[in-house]
Amino acid sequence: MIIIDGRSIQERITMYVAEFLATFILMYVGCMACVSPSTTALRHLLEVAFGFGCAVATAIECFGAISGSHINPIITLAAFLLGKLPLVEIPGYLTGQFLGSTAAYGLIRIMMAESLIFGKFYPDAGICAKGLNPQLTTAQGLAIETGISFILILITCSIVDSRNIMSMGTAGLKFAVTIFILAIVAGPFTSCHMNPARTFGPVVVNNAWKKNSWIYWAGPFGGSALATICYIIFFCDNM
Repeated sequence: MIIIDGRSIQERITMYVAEFLATFILMYVGCMACVSPSTTALRHLLEVAFGFGCAVATAIECFGAISGSHINPIITLAAFLLGKLPLVEIPGYLTGQFLGSTAAYGLIRIMMAESLIFGKFYPDAGICAKGLNPQLTTAQGLAIETGISFILILITCSIVDSRNIMSMGTAGLKFAVTIFILAIVAGPFTSCHMNPARTFGPVVVNNAWKKNSWIYWAGPFGGSALATICYIIFFCDNM
């Protein structure tokens, strides 16, 4: 058996497959919650927020003990900065996340009518894709994505803090509530991505690359790095 950095190849593959499936659950459930059965009306924001929150909780309950169920590259980045994930693991985690997102959204495209994916509300990018409110500037959208990602990673750091080890069993619920709240707050303005993998799938499947695509990468990664560094500096005595 080949051992690299304390883990066998089989163990690594198991973790990466878990990330693939966890991200698949996030995108399939979350994006299906965005699809309206009517071409003349959108799903209510509360429905979408609840769908994504429940998807995250489900993914964590299924695969949290296997891979940590990151389902988000910015959480993988935070885990690395906190010293909880070796550098050698990052490519496998990211590959699983991006492929899981693309596979889930691709399946939705196959299952749903074209008019429900695009329609008058999403004529270009498609449902569940990035969507910056036209009344906002690119800089404002970047600030929002950075801010909500900062909050998400602060929550993540606190959950994995050894001082909170006794409450790890409720991690899925904590993340679900966090996602639900942040989606309500930021959804109308940037679609509340805070997850480059969540951005990647719809953009690739719908070929919806636009000039402001970079804010859905720079904002989340920047917010993640900033939040993790702040947590390490001010609160990280017993991680």
